[in-house]
Amino acid sequence: KIPNVITVNGDGINDQWIIPNSYSNKPDVNVLIFNSAGKEVLNEFNYQNNWPETSMTFAKQNMVFFYKIKDANEVLKQGTITIIR
Repeated sequence: KIPNVITVNGDGINDQWIIPNSYSNKPDVNVLIFNSAGKEVLNEFNYQNNWPETSMTFAKQNMVFFYKIKDANEVLKQGTITIIR
C-alpha cells in the first residue's frame, strides 16, 4: 500500500513519503512526483524514501502532488500525495 497523505510538521512521524520496499531502493524502478501544475519535482531511480527533503517548503496548507512509479515496461502505481503542514 502506497501512502497518499504525509504530514510535514517536523514531529518525526509521517514526515516523508515512505513507499514499500518492492518499489524503493530499486535501481530499475523510476519514481516521479509532479506538483498540481504538472511540473516534475522528483525523478529518481533507486528512490530512498526521502521525499520531501527537509529544506523543501510548501506554500499552502494542503498541497496535492501526483506520483508515478514505473519500471522499463509499464506504470506500476500512480496516484496522489496530499501534504499536510
